[in-house]
Amino acid sequence: MLESSWRDARRDSPDAAGYENAIAELCRFAKQSAGIQEQLPKSLKHGGDTRPWVSMFRRAESVEASYDALIAVLSGKDRLDLIAGVNRAFNREVLEITKSVKEVFESLEKGNVVTLMLVVPSYYLLLQKLAPGVRESSTAQAFKEKLRLYLDSKFWPSVKALHWMATFLDPSFKHLEFLPHSTADDARFRRNLLQDLDMWLMEELNTVTEHLNGHRRTDDKAG
Repeated sequence: MLESSWRDARRDSPDAAGYENAIAELCRFAKQSAGIQEQLPKSLKHGGDTRPWVSMFRRAESVEASYDALIAVLSGKDRLDLIAGVNRAFNREVLEITKSVKEVFESLEKGNVVTLMLVVPSYYLLLQKLAPGVRESSTAQAFKEKLRLYLDSKFWPSVKALHWMATFLDPSFKHLEFLPHSTADDARFRRNLLQDLDMWLMEELNTVTEHLNGHRRTDDKAG
């Protein structure tokens, strides 16, 4: 989702494309030049993780943490242009955006922890975190818009009745307070959802009851 959104953002925004080229060149130079990484508070990260949201977050985080040190180090190598080419304000925006995505997806990937009830709230939490900010750059807003589009086209279709039931049955979410409630459409969606939940839960209850009754009949015959 993030990888595709960032690809589309770079395609449509010269500023996003320029940022990607500049930060990629900076990280390559630091990696290939002896002695640079050792002088930085946080060594520059470029790739190295199969999860795009982690790779992009780590890269932005490392550049932000080492930005001031890079000015001094690269000045000594007559390559100040490398750090000057990275828009620090936009890098901070990328850091916050990817941090939000990373935190939500990592909560769904916890090992040995049941996360079925978190799928639906996570979708709405991401929508909230990816809402455009008043003081954000137009490039950051465009990136968020791409992410929301992929969220609706990839994440939302994967949400099934089972996820809704697991969420509803969890005491933390049973009141569905994470749902939007500012418009008439929001109220209608909630009302219809509650009706669907009643139907889905009753169907599950009937299925379990029939299964148990079948076992009892089998046991009676065996006895």
